[in-house]
Amino acid sequence: MFYVSPKGNDNNPGTIDQPFLTLAKAVEETRKSNAEKKIILESGTYDNTHVTLDQRDSGLFIGSLNCYKNKPVLRGGIKATGWQHEGGDLYSLKLPLEVPTDTRILEINGSLKPRTRFPQTGFAKHLIEYEVIWLSTSGGGFETMPTDAERNQLVYDPADIPADFDWRDTEVSVMHRWDESLVCVQSHDAANHKIKFSTLCGNPPGSFKVQEFVVWNSAYNMAPGHWRVDKTTRTIYYRALPGESMTNPHTYLPIHNTIIKISDTVKDLKIENLSFSTTVSPLVNIHYHKANMPNTYGTMDIPGAIDSTSTLTNCEFTNLDFNNIGGWGIRLNGENSSINVKKCTVANSGGGGIRIKNGKDSNVIANEVRNIGLVHYSAIAIYISGCNVCENIVENAPYTGISLTDGPGTVMENNQVRKVMQILNDGAGIYATFGDNGIMRGNIVENIPHTGHPHSQRHGLYIDEQANGWIAEGNITINCTSAFLSHMNYKGGNTIRNNVFASHEGDVMLLLMRCNDHAVAGNTFHAKGAVIFVGNESGITQFEDNNIYSATGKIQQIHVNYDYEWGTPTVMDNPIPLNP
Repeated sequence: MFYVSPKGNDNNPGTIDQPFLTLAKAVEETRKSNAEKKIILESGTYDNTHVTLDQRDSGLFIGSLNCYKNKPVLRGGIKATGWQHEGGDLYSLKLPLEVPTDTRILEINGSLKPRTRFPQTGFAKHLIEYEVIWLSTSGGGFETMPTDAERNQLVYDPADIPADFDWRDTEVSVMHRWDESLVCVQSHDAANHKIKFSTLCGNPPGSFKVQEFVVWNSAYNMAPGHWRVDKTTRTIYYRALPGESMTNPHTYLPIHNTIIKISDTVKDLKIENLSFSTTVSPLVNIHYHKANMPNTYGTMDIPGAIDSTSTLTNCEFTNLDFNNIGGWGIRLNGENSSINVKKCTVANSGGGGIRIKNGKDSNVIANEVRNIGLVHYSAIAIYISGCNVCENIVENAPYTGISLTDGPGTVMENNQVRKVMQILNDGAGIYATFGDNGIMRGNIVENIPHTGHPHSQRHGLYIDEQANGWIAEGNITINCTSAFLSHMNYKGGNTIRNNVFASHEGDVMLLLMRCNDHAVAGNTFHAKGAVIFVGNESGITQFEDNNIYSATGKIQQIHVNYDYEWGTPTVMDNPIPLNP
């Protein structure tokens, strides 16, 4: 057993009375023994922390004796000083040499400050229309491969962008349907209103009929509480909020993408009772992992404060806090089995919350994830494959709350999801795809914004492509206009029973699109507006014992063809009896 303290020294023996200073030194010492491996960190802050674990660290425990209060804080960055007053409410800070100029995270007095954004709210509109047909994910992506030229430039409407706009050092979020591309501006052609990117977008601008974008890090019309970095002079500029003191503020800047990186096969690792903060939010080089499909879904390539792309077995991550980080809290992106992530909290992240890929016999239980996607809009709060995900709380996210991709027999149970899908489309509070015979049970999903079908595709519960044999039961959606969508379940039907779909604000919709043989039984539909059932004729084969109430008295069935494209649906000539 070795001890680490902010008051320690790496020349010490690592005892409780003479602790080490750094986690890296303690890890190095544990590798010299085959005995039980345990590292205890004392309370305090550990700046500039980055360690890499490998197979030599199997069986290692890293944690503290403080379960809830005064947890040790591991930071992937450093504290910066030297703010200069530039006049008025504008201040400047020279970047320390260790800090990259493309930093996207700035913490002042405990809170993340947003970068300059244009427009300050909403989105600008570009003029690119990309007409290549999307064949679906399982269908192979785009009908033809996008070219580099189609992926690295856009033409904007000069009515949206002022002529004196400062394009130096800017980045752009190019919005797509269920994701976005964050890219750097390489050049600006003012005469033709064209910007060219130094990296490629994941999807071409204008694909999926989405023509929105946001510009970051411009000096133009800088709002109070926002900051930007001048990469040439290596200077951060920050415009203080009214009444905000800039006299020696606590300022932290990130250096490392990860704090604990796992680079090799590791077994029986336990990390408990620690806090993590201040990691880099990087750009990623988006590649096409299949013929015509970008590897962009859910910011899967953004690293985590705890990060692995290797094989983990029988590992536990318990009672950890992640706050003010650039990417994921935990991202385990390799082959995993018997992983447990329990009672962790992720808040204020540039990326997502918890990501476990290939999580055989794994569980994500009783975690809380709030206020994510501050840099990358397509971030997902909890993104898993093969794991059971139960009793988690998710709140405030620009995209999907809980997402399952792959993994038969998965249980998604007793989770609470609120105020997600705030920016992107084609997602849900709880979403599942490419995995059969799962269960959605006892979940509560609240307040998913929706502006009407089909242009806004934001749903409470969503069972998507090739997810068959699912049971959705005992769930409650509240103020989710599109309460439930089942989509492209080609092999067979799903069962939707004993749920409550309620809206105190407007309509409630059940959508069964490009799917067959669904049983809809024992559900309660309760709406201030209309109750609407949308789908193809073969979508429902059992519809019984459902309680349907519309305060306006409007109960409607809408028919779309099996091979539909999102467009204006028509009312069915011979609707299925609803038996209200």
